[in-house]
Amino acid sequence: MLRHDLRSPLQSINNAAQMMEVDPSTSAEMLTIIRDNVKYILEVLDDLRTMTTVRALVKEPLEVDALIRRLMDRRILPDEIDVELRLQQGVKLQADDTKLTRVIDNLINNAVEAMPDGGELLMRVSRDRQSARIEVIDTGCGMSAEQLNKLFQAYYSTKMGGSGLGLSTTRRIITEHGGSITVESEQGRGTRFIVDLPLAQAGSVRE
Repeated sequence: MLRHDLRSPLQSINNAAQMMEVDPSTSAEMLTIIRDNVKYILEVLDDLRTMTTVRALVKEPLEVDALIRRLMDRRILPDEIDVELRLQQGVKLQADDTKLTRVIDNLINNAVEAMPDGGELLMRVSRDRQSARIEVIDTGCGMSAEQLNKLFQAYYSTKMGGSGLGLSTTRRIITEHGGSITVESEQGRGTRFIVDLPLAQAGSVRE
């Protein structure tokens, strides 16, 4: 699970360093990306210290669109992947920033890995009266019905060398927040992950 969580930020750090070598004029921007990813790695490692006992959620007011933009700003995705963000402003949660970031980061990782030859990644945020919806949609290889049935089982992975812990941990974190995650997929046509989370209540405070 640690390898799964750290692969993406380490890859972004490596890509940023390469970009600085190719085009030194990007150094300031790339240094920001490196610092943001190092901070995220330290948060993951700090969380690892308490894994023998599940760390209680540290909830705080979060705006979903700001969290996603912050996450995407520190990532460097392959040029072959076109990204579209359809984010609704003002969608607020009472959530654990570090853990929810890991959830969305994991879903992006799965989408990117499902499109080794490139494709389209769509991230969409919407809301109704009680909940926020985050969708991560790719045009990748998709999954069979058998794979979908096992997808959230611990130690099951559709990827060679995968630990199978990423999505089971993702669902656990979402459940801890009182939310749910569902998935729709078709082989050869892509996958859609749907996360529903309760909106922050008016007057809610940090727990």
